[in-house]
Amino acid sequence: MQYSVVRYSEVANQQNLFRIDAEFYKPFYIEVNKSIKANPYKEFEHFIELLTDYHANGSYEILKNHVELKDEVDDVLMIRTVNLENNNFNNNKYISLDAYNFLKKTKLFGGELIINKVGSPGRTYLMPKLGMPVSLGMNQFLVRLKDDDYSYLFYTYFNSKHGKSIIEQRITGAVPLSIDKISIKKLLIPDFSKKFAIHIKNLFHKKTECEDTSKSLYTEAENLLLEELGLKDWKPKHQLSYIKNYSDTQKAERFDAEYFQPQYDAIIERIKNIQNDDLGNIVKWSKGVEVGSEQYVDEGFDFIRISDFNTKGISEASKKISHDLFAELKDKFSPKKGDILFTKDGTIGLTYLVNQDQDSIISGAFLKLRPKIDIEPEYLALVLNSIICKKQIEMMSGGAIIAHLKPSDAMKLQIPILSPERQKEISLKLIDSKEKDKQSKSLLSIAKKAVEMAIEKSEEQASNWIDQELEKLGVELKKE
Repeated sequence: MQYSVVRYSEVANQQNLFRIDAEFYKPFYIEVNKSIKANPYKEFEHFIELLTDYHANGSYEILKNHVELKDEVDDVLMIRTVNLENNNFNNNKYISLDAYNFLKKTKLFGGELIINKVGSPGRTYLMPKLGMPVSLGMNQFLVRLKDDDYSYLFYTYFNSKHGKSIIEQRITGAVPLSIDKISIKKLLIPDFSKKFAIHIKNLFHKKTECEDTSKSLYTEAENLLLEELGLKDWKPKHQLSYIKNYSDTQKAERFDAEYFQPQYDAIIERIKNIQNDDLGNIVKWSKGVEVGSEQYVDEGFDFIRISDFNTKGISEASKKISHDLFAELKDKFSPKKGDILFTKDGTIGLTYLVNQDQDSIISGAFLKLRPKIDIEPEYLALVLNSIICKKQIEMMSGGAIIAHLKPSDAMKLQIPILSPERQKEISLKLIDSKEKDKQSKSLLSIAKKAVEMAIEKSEEQASNWIDQELEKLGVELKKE
């Protein structure tokens, strides 16, 4: 059993955060607070110029009358957690320019910190500069700092073990969990120097450069695929009316109009013009496994859920399972090098090729695919992530927003099979893209560890360590 002995004076000293619940005083939280307070520190509000959210623009009724959220492309992007979590700005929601101007208190320009209010409360993102008007979404806080040189450092801090604990301690509620403005303002921040902040900022500039190169290479590979099918500049059009034969409905065993949208026919016809096959004839598949919430532990092996996964791979899992349970499940449900992970629940069709064996277990929301014919795995993963399969999945849903895709339906996805030479050309670009993405992640890991080192040891040691690690990677930073 864990327990903490806390003086009443310490409880009373929490000011607006008067908390007497045991959760707030877990031994781990107390230790982290001690490590922060061992050196000069300040509360986060000292650094904040603006802390606001979507509802600062007006009441629910007023917002409803002035803001319409759209799926079709419009003048302004409304940022959502899913965009920031996956660093993906293709699956977007939009608002009009009039709505954007009405939401004047929550315009985004890049460089702001975005903090989730609910869902994954306290999870912190750094808003990229997208070169277009952007507005803050719902259920998020916008934080603009007095000195934006610190944005990169504070983003790193809030994603380090110290910063995560400082935030986690202040999360309240049951369902849903949440964090409020007062708690954000009272977060403890080490009094980092400007010099160290700029060092981390320069590191992030290099990280961004690697990310941009990775995205560019991926786009080149995707364009090669779409060019082969004549779909590079293809724009889907939703038609209100069209004619189909009764025999088509019998063959498909479907009568809903959405299934027969002409845009889906256009995709299928392009695939049929070249060599193709059903996914079920290309891969062997197996499902992940479900475990009960009572089997989660504080420390152990990662249990991978949809929220821990995107097309770039597996991020740090929020749930853990015991060593014994992992040993029991690993042979069947642990991702191995060469496996292709495909999501059948939640956000359907997210796909990633595993590059090395993982000491983790995948949930039942995943299908694990393994090619059984001679096809480039990188190429197959690209096809599954592309509009080619996204539209087929959309067709299967009948226009509804589905949260589940049957494995039997997934195996009906029609996959274009390009020549081995073309597949190889595409795969090489994807491999180069992954290398740049890997380097970007390495730079982020260096930044996180350096921030932790600055807290536990000194900024000088942390800065020297950064330079040593960059030298190993053959990376040179541009100095400001």
